[in-house]
Order: sequence, then structure tokens, then C-alpha cells
Amino acid sequence: MYDLVLEGGLVLDGSGSPAERADVAIAAGRIARVGDLASEAAAERLNVAGHVVAPGFIDMHSHSDHALLANREAFSKVTQGITTEVGGNCGFSSGPVAPDELADGLAELGISDRWQSLGEFLDLLTERGPSVNFCTLVGHGNLRRSAMGAGARAADRADLLAMRRLADQALDEGAIGISTGLIYPPGCYSNTDELVEVCRSAGEHGALYATHMRSEGNQLGDAVAEAIEIGRR
Repeated sequence: MYDLVLEGGLVLDGSGSPAERADVAIAAGRIARVGDLASEAAAERLNVAGHVVAPGFIDMHSHSDHALLANREAFSKVTQGITTEVGGNCGFSSGPVAPDELADGLAELGISDRWQSLGEFLDLLTERGPSVNFCTLVGHGNLRRSAMGAGARAADRADLLAMRRLADQALDEGAIGISTGLIYPPGCYSNTDELVEVCRSAGEHGALYATHMRSEGNQLGDAVAEAIEIGRR
């Protein structure tokens, strides 16, 4: 017997196949069967005719990293059908970071926890058990501040090596890629060569590069060209 059968919904299974009207059976928290289940026993049946039944949506550009520590229910996301969030966008992630840098922003959310590495943050979030799945990029801004401070200067070889070490560590700890925020400090102080060098870590790990480009206005073409060059190199 199934725990729940969703009856008569329009099923979009995410495979690219055309939508079809079908029943969906749930057992032990998992989808057990899809099809005509009118004769199957179930503890509960719910008529969802007129509604779409689909896999959870992935929010690829989220900034609720810290908010998940304060609000594990993530009500605003699950009510939109979002079941997975990607954080660490625009060059800003939850690690690596100095604990004193966290204090002000976390206080506003009522969070007293402290951490330094991205791995420590992910361990803490796992303990909280948010209702959504969460994965994260590591922010170039975090790497830069941790390696060389927030100053408006070019990175030297020692700075680049430090950023690479930190990027490798974050990727080993579970980051799915590297993000940049090139209209924000300190990312705006970087040049293309710096970004190429730091992003080599992503390439070596088979990870992603996601960018908030250097311009969204008159220099848009140049910003797109830079993003392509970083990926190509």
C-alpha cells in the first residue's frame, strides 16, 4: 500500500517528455510509481486535477545562504516549488571568511554561530537540516579578501597562490564552482589574468564558473567577451 497517491495531475517529469495526465504514488517519502493507480491501495489520496505535478525546481541564483541557518523551513522557497538552492553567487559566499566579518550580518538574522571555512559552514548547515537541498559556489570576493585583504590593488604572485590554495580547499570541501562579482569590491579590483588563474582551480576540479559580469551597461559587450575569455583560457 502506498502512503499517498496524487490523482489526475498533469505530470511533467523533467525528462523533456510531453506532459501527461497521470497518478503519482508516494511511499516512504519517495516517488514509487507513476501511471493509472485508480485501483491501487493508498493511505491517502489527493485529487490534484487542474494542477501540475513536477520535480522540485532548482533556484540557480540564491542569496539566502545565511538565512537558511535562521529559517530552516525556507517557507518562501518551498511554497514556490523550489527544493534545491545554489548559493555563493556574485562573488560572495559563506566561506572562507574571518569570524569578525560575519558578526554584523549574522546578528541581524539572530545567528550566533561562527565559522571560517566553507566546509565548516556546510557542516553547520547540515546539522540545522534545512527543508531545501543546498549547494554553493565559492566567491572570488571571499578568496581575495582572505588572501590579500579588501584593498584596491592588483594581486601579486603570492596573492594568486594564496587564492588558489583557498579555492582548492573550498572545492575539496564541497563547493560546486567559483563565482565572481566584478561590479562589486573587491572583485572590481581584479583583472582578467587574475580571474583566469583563480578559475584554473574550477577547471581542475571539473567545477563551474559563474559570473556577475563587470558591466551590464555601456560596456556589456566587453564584459561578455571577458567572461568568454576566462572560460576559454
